[in-house]
Amino acid sequence: MTYTVRIADTGDYQAVAQVHVASWQQAYRGLVADAFLESIDPELWAHRYEARSDDASTMLLAERDQRVIGMVRFGPDRHRAYAGEIYALYVTPGEQRGGVGSALLNAALQHLPQPIVQLWCAAGNSQAQSFYERHGFAADGADDDYVVGECVVPIKRYVLERTGEPGPSPRRPAV
Repeated sequence: MTYTVRIADTGDYQAVAQVHVASWQQAYRGLVADAFLESIDPELWAHRYEARSDDASTMLLAERDQRVIGMVRFGPDRHRAYAGEIYALYVTPGEQRGGVGSALLNAALQHLPQPIVQLWCAAGNSQAQSFYERHGFAADGADDDYVVGECVVPIKRYVLERTGEPGPSPRRPAV
């Protein structure tokens, strides 16, 4: 079954939030309290995406039969000007392992000109860690906590170094 990847617009945020919440409820089960997962409000995430719509990030989504089945949000690294960052990548649980996540990640990487791309992944999410490792990312030893409300999720950083790769000319840091 085919799907398309396109740039999201503000009218997509409700559907994107549904994908985000469904993905969290599946991927983080056992990592955070079930009560927290069940209490996540898609409306809250839609508002968060809307609030970020004017920042330097880009959001792409995957659609099948006019239904959003995945999303990726990316842009410049928030701390290092010479790096790009994947801020979020979610695929509806029923669509996972069908190439949608890979298509979204590859599309984001095509848009990011930086030679280094990083992302943060839940420390206990082995499925996501394996996915990123298959795409050339490697954990670099940095860790942190992602706090949402009263929920604290330990996260670790994954980095992809693309020096020498064909494609857009990477911007290198000033020395």
